[in-house]
Amino acid sequence: MPSSPEPAPNRPRHPFLTLWLGILVAIIVAGSAALAAVAILGLGEFLSLVSRLPTPTPQTAAVGAIFAATYLVLAIGKLPYYRLDRAGGALLGASLMIGVGALSLDEAYRAIDFDAITLLLGMMIVVANLRLSGFFRRAADWLADVARRPIFLLAAVAAATGLFSRQ
Repeated sequence: MPSSPEPAPNRPRHPFLTLWLGILVAIIVAGSAALAAVAILGLGEFLSLVSRLPTPTPQTAAVGAIFAATYLVLAIGKLPYYRLDRAGGALLGASLMIGVGALSLDEAYRAIDFDAITLLLGMMIVVANLRLSGFFRRAADWLADVARRPIFLLAAVAAATGLFSRQ
């Protein structure tokens, strides 16, 4: 009788359970923040602040839904059942924001920082070549050999990260 296949070593066994737990944690954090605001401001002042918020319009609801869906795709890493990764999700979200009128096309063009994009592209090229050459595997193996205990491994990873991130 064949045994069930083992999951990949670095993949969670229950990805949807992990997703729902993440959503639950986000709800708990948001609720805790609201309770903290009520505790700090007092219920009366908190309710008066909430009552002064502008009434939502259909465009506001669409913008909020697009924003939440885009960040969900970014958090998951890809859109389930579609071939849409993080970059595609961000581009789709930006396009939908322009489509519903949250941003004009000129505002979207002005929001692009080409210096940052050039820096990120250069870093991605360097990191891809380091990965292909086996640098990260060798560095990880060396750190694992040097650090015999978890606390030493943590200190070694922090030190290596600090050294590699220096200007």
